[in-house]
Amino acid sequence: MRPVLALVVAVACTARLAACVDTTPLPYHAPSRDADAGGPTIDASIRSACRACVLSGDPTCEYSACTADERCVAFSDCLFELGCFSHPELQDRIACGQPCFEQVGIQTNDDPALVLTLPINGCTSPSNVCGEVCVGQ
Repeated sequence: MRPVLALVVAVACTARLAACVDTTPLPYHAPSRDADAGGPTIDASIRSACRACVLSGDPTCEYSACTADERCVAFSDCLFELGCFSHPELQDRIACGQPCFEQVGIQTNDDPALVLTLPINGCTSPSNVCGEVCVGQ
């Protein structure tokens, strides 16, 4: 009889605890895209110089591979226009490029347009070929 009573008490306690936990998903609020809400505005001359460095043909940037995919070109053009490659931190680059992800329709991390843009991202990071031009220090 005692094992049955223990089982009943355990089930009752578990049911009571489960009733206290609210697993309803919270509503998602997209980050604001207001011009003043983001980070610093990247000067047009820096954006232009960054693009020129990447397009210069340095094999580290692998831009020629991107040109074979029209979505990669559209994605990288958008990132250059917004100055996303001029942010030193990856998370800031991703946040900056959110409109570009949506514009081109990139929804997965294995999307060819994204994969072909990764060498450009690496090339423009602070310690790489175009880092000093794109990010400065």
